[in-house]
Amino acid sequence: MERYRDKLWFSAGLNVLALGVLFLLMGPVYDTDKEAYMLALVNGALGKNDPHIIFGNCILGKIYSILYGIFGARFCWYDMFQCALLFAAFTALTYIMIQKWKSDEGVWISLILLAVCGYECYIKMSYIKTAGVAAAAGILLIVYGASRIKYARIITGMGILLSFAGSLYDFKMFMCGALLILPVCIMVFLNHDNPEQRKKRHSACCVLTALIVLMLVSCGALFADRMVYQKNESWQKFAEYNEVRDELIARGFPEYQKNKELYEELGIDKKTYRLYQKGALYDPEKLSTDTLKRLLEQSKADGSKEAATGSLRRFVTDSVHSMTFCVFIFAVLLWIISKKKKLFCRAVGIAELILWLVFSLLAFGKGAGSETQELLRMIGIIAYLMAMFENSIVIDRQICAALLAGVLVTGQYSWKENWRTDSNEDTATRVFWQQTLGTIAADREHLYLAMPGAIKYEKIFKVFDSVPTEIMGNNCPLDSWIAASPACVEIMEKFGVNNPLRDIVGNPLIYLVDDNIEQTLEYIHAYYDKDAKAAVVKQIGEVKIYQIN
Repeated sequence: MERYRDKLWFSAGLNVLALGVLFLLMGPVYDTDKEAYMLALVNGALGKNDPHIIFGNCILGKIYSILYGIFGARFCWYDMFQCALLFAAFTALTYIMIQKWKSDEGVWISLILLAVCGYECYIKMSYIKTAGVAAAAGILLIVYGASRIKYARIITGMGILLSFAGSLYDFKMFMCGALLILPVCIMVFLNHDNPEQRKKRHSACCVLTALIVLMLVSCGALFADRMVYQKNESWQKFAEYNEVRDELIARGFPEYQKNKELYEELGIDKKTYRLYQKGALYDPEKLSTDTLKRLLEQSKADGSKEAATGSLRRFVTDSVHSMTFCVFIFAVLLWIISKKKKLFCRAVGIAELILWLVFSLLAFGKGAGSETQELLRMIGIIAYLMAMFENSIVIDRQICAALLAGVLVTGQYSWKENWRTDSNEDTATRVFWQQTLGTIAADREHLYLAMPGAIKYEKIFKVFDSVPTEIMGNNCPLDSWIAASPACVEIMEKFGVNNPLRDIVGNPLIYLVDDNIEQTLEYIHAYYDKDAKAAVVKQIGEVKIYQIN
């Protein structure tokens, strides 16, 4: 191993090995339903390839839409690009770590990193994690390139490209990843073994220039994304609506009993409140952007009144149940026991811990999803492992092997839900829903509206599956953000629908897929038509399809 570990292909090989084992044992899934709907916008599932992917940059969306437009749905470009970026980021990280820690123990520690972070990124795929990890790896690559005599410009250029690609997936997470890894990058740079002051100044100028270039191109891409939405009024309004809706869903609707006056003022009764809680039903009249803003303001006010100890307790509880948090604590402890730490190295380690805690608490307070917390823990792991390498910790390889085995064993609790043990029943369920969706898509004479929970679109097709074109061209999920998008609004308008649950009454062209028709009828009776009745027009397995008269 000593003969080959300094080679780039060796680090790439480790990643191929880790990726192969992960995909062999576990099936990749999307960590949030946002991924499935972003994919539907660009892959033609809605009838056309639209670059407005909302949560990602429109430049990335344009690349996807062009590729899907040329090659169709034969390749899942969205997943392939994300997987390729993650592979490049992890290869860069393992290469730097092995170079910094010139012993076999560096390889073992890198395997621990790949086991934990690889599962979170490859198996529980999320654009948020991809953005942050790519940013952290790119910044480290830029700093590492400054210490190299050979290929310095190439390494720096690759670092800029890697981080820039991360910014296209999510600019906020790109900035978060860059800022969180920055203290350790400073330590790595100051530890460069370069006695000549002139060369140190030159390296500093190169790093600073590279970071300025990176920020300029990333901010330029963000500006271009904003301009694309500002030039299209429909998408601009939807972007505003979705931003408010997304934060409200994350924070949760204000409690009904405590805010009864507000709900009565908005014309929302308790039954409707429960329906909204189930999936934030798309109703452009009852849940307009202004209404959502008022509910969000109240949700923030209610959150500020909660006891700080209660919030902190929930934060700690959520963290302890995370595998990445346990490994993060393990990395911090390894750094603590390391010797030969200079004063600034100690300061950097403390600053890193404070930054991680501040970012994590801010994300928790804003109701950010678990994927954001997992990203922050992963970057913390990377940062402390790099700090450990800089302090030249010596760990016996048997201990490293034992640690890796411990991570894999304890990971069973977190990983078991993704093991490739799909039963015949699970496979049959997925096939049934694919066939059901295909049957619905074949009926082009009708528009199908799906109530919250009736069809879980994000679970019908697996990651890397080829999604048929126009599979959602005549059906719309009313519990997701995509229902309010101009792409879906255009589909509904073809059938004379502006407000789904109002215009569905008495329209023979509109069908409703619902697993709780009584609750839906109560909603329609309360706000749109007190005499509306539901009749079953067809049934596919246990799925009942209704027409509202």
